[in-house]
Amino acid sequence: MSDLSRRLTELKNNGSVATKEAPHRRQEDGEATRPELYDVRRRLHAKIAQELGSVLYEQNLDSDRLSALVREHLTRLLRSESTPMSMGEREKLLTDIESDILGQGPIDEYLADPEVTEIMVNGPSNIFVERAGRIYKTPQRFGDETHLRSVIERIVARVGRRIDESSPMVDARLADGSRVNAIIHPLAIGGPYLTIRKFSVEPFTAQDLIGFGTL
Repeated sequence: MSDLSRRLTELKNNGSVATKEAPHRRQEDGEATRPELYDVRRRLHAKIAQELGSVLYEQNLDSDRLSALVREHLTRLLRSESTPMSMGEREKLLTDIESDILGQGPIDEYLADPEVTEIMVNGPSNIFVERAGRIYKTPQRFGDETHLRSVIERIVARVGRRIDESSPMVDARLADGSRVNAIIHPLAIGGPYLTIRKFSVEPFTAQDLIGFGTL
């Protein structure tokens, strides 16, 4: 059993796991959830990676310029896409693919959310977050195992670590102090696993712990 599965079981037994999905600001209108849009997302992501290649990893390329370059290519590819989409779906798809390429994909918004204290990815289709001591399943998902693994590899590479079949488990800390644990095949069954434990910028006081019910 993975650390995530074990923790979810423990919290569920203690009544700390929410049964409803987490509130999701970007999911309010239900856009970009159709299965065919995930297929479009995978295809366009692969095309961008093929077109730009090593340009995506040039150290001397300004991040704003790289973002503009990726968006320019994506906009062109979306114009030739035959899958029926609303304007809102196209814009969200563009934003999501840009995040896939330049960031951490579907978990970017949770990394940026100060209310989220932990992100738990139990395979590509199951993303959980912890808010105020309660765990919620989010409506977000990775395109597939390859997509999730590429994000894991990008995260661990930034802290000078590697993860592959010969070294399938990594424990590391990000620049902001967040603790990262990642497990891939052959140790992980059912897809790669990733947990990111974030820490509050302001430490909890004794009064906070009493208010949370911890003490």
